[in-house]
Amino acid sequence: WPVGYAVTEPEKCGNDDERVRNVIQWAVDNGAWIHPNVSTGMFDVPGKKGLQIRGVLATGHVAEKEKIFIVPKHLLLNIEKLRDHRWLGPIYADTPQLHD
Repeated sequence: WPVGYAVTEPEKCGNDDERVRNVIQWAVDNGAWIHPNVSTGMFDVPGKKGLQIRGVLATGHVAEKEKIFIVPKHLLLNIEKLRDHRWLGPIYADTPQLHD
């Protein structure tokens, strides 16, 4: 099944790679840290011919147990924030498939 980004005008947001880079840059601009040897890429799904998913990949050395992301709490999206959000809350409430 296709996975995308919830944007109101996706054609104005660039292709998938550009959208991902924009989200990463937004996160960094807002306090996140991403290891300099970490990026994203598309990977084949085993047993699902032609299906790919985006994942994390190392572009250089990353030591065992080394942190690859640091995301400040204020950037995390959780159920409480989702339910209380003025725009996302009603969408969550109207979409039972999202409920736990």
